[in-house]
Amino acid sequence: MKLLVTEARGGRRHEITCAPTLSVGELKEKLSRLSGVAVDEQDLRLMGDSLCDEATLAEQGVQDRERIELVVLGGGADADASAGSAAAPIELEPAAPPPSAPSPSGGGAAASAFSGRIGAELRAVRSGLDALEKRVRSEKVHQEHFTRVLEQLDALDLDGLGDDERAAVRRERKALVLRCERLSAKV
Repeated sequence: MKLLVTEARGGRRHEITCAPTLSVGELKEKLSRLSGVAVDEQDLRLMGDSLCDEATLAEQGVQDRERIELVVLGGGADADASAGSAAAPIELEPAAPPPSAPSPSGGGAAASAFSGRIGAELRAVRSGLDALEKRVRSEKVHQEHFTRVLEQLDALDLDGLGDDERAAVRRERKALVLRCERLSAKV
């Protein structure tokens, strides 16, 4: 599975490939080497909830392409202070195959339900996927096009959103990722 870990302090992002059987404690040890933040000063959060060190990523419901926030404890870091910067791909363990999931609907109602910047970004991604879907029907499309769509989804900045809107954007993002993966498999 791939995870995007964003440091609240400094906003650095790490794209990490790991197995769902990795414990949160093991992930913290690896992140400590990457970020320089001591394990006991790390709080890893998924959708605002702290993850338990002893449990595996899968046991806590962490799925492929999730965003995890690294909050530094005692360092005065603000949980909402993360800013976008280049993501560095890091391979921690061999990637596990992506979990199978039901196919999301192709309609654009969900993306249009969001307003402002995030709505525009989601509509742009959906529009790009629509164009790719048309191209897939008539020609061979290089995998790099699908990678770019996934990178756009990974780069969505959820700062400033409320908990409900953040959860809704995550669901929409996950549906778009699944649609992209499904289209990519047709090539």
